[in-house]
Amino acid sequence: MTLIDKPIAIIPARLNSKRLPKKNILNFKNKPLISWAIRKAIKSNLFRKIIVSSESLHLKKICKKEGVEFFERKNKLSRNKSTVIEVCKDVLNSNYFDHAHNYLICCIYPTALLLEVSDLKKSYNEFKKSEFQSLISVSEYNLPPFQALYQNKKYWHLFFKKYEKKQSNFYPEILCDAGMIYWISKKNLFKYNSFYTNKMGVHKIPVDRVCDLNTPMDLARLRLNLKFIKNEKKIFV
Repeated sequence: MTLIDKPIAIIPARLNSKRLPKKNILNFKNKPLISWAIRKAIKSNLFRKIIVSSESLHLKKICKKEGVEFFERKNKLSRNKSTVIEVCKDVLNSNYFDHAHNYLICCIYPTALLLEVSDLKKSYNEFKKSEFQSLISVSEYNLPPFQALYQNKKYWHLFFKKYEKKQSNFYPEILCDAGMIYWISKKNLFKYNSFYTNKMGVHKIPVDRVCDLNTPMDLARLRLNLKFIKNEKKIFV
């Protein structure tokens, strides 16, 4: 299976999210949220195709306006339980592609408003120069995860008991998925059925540019973060 060097961008964009309805088309700087992810993908000049997968005809109109391709998602992949992996595989199994080739893809979340074009370029170069099977965007935790608590019946306990008597400066580095970009080849996507492979690399994004957008509280936090962004030109390209 020949690897095609020029990658494909897939943007999964279900319209009717449950906890924060229509989050992908929320207004930011007089444009729908997804438009900023599309524009950064275009400005990066990395991709041979930029494809938005959605069930929404409203998003189809946005794609036409932004000059990218729209892939009409099956109804069964537009449910709450549908995964991004299933959506990406559906696009890659379509007639858009020559199935003899091993395409390199970048899954870009439409809610990654604080993503910069430089993140796309740097992460692509990091991936290409390595032996990684996948590479994902990550960030540090706001608080040390080793202080996590869990409830057993009515009492609470340390989740990581072995770190109870250690000072925080002796904690190992742990990062979390930033939920912004994911690089992987078609071959490895189907092999692992996940972005998390045996040989995974990471691209670090500062914690102040990361906001998982699922609830109204997340939306308020994102809008607050924007007030502290020093160079908006890197965000609103």
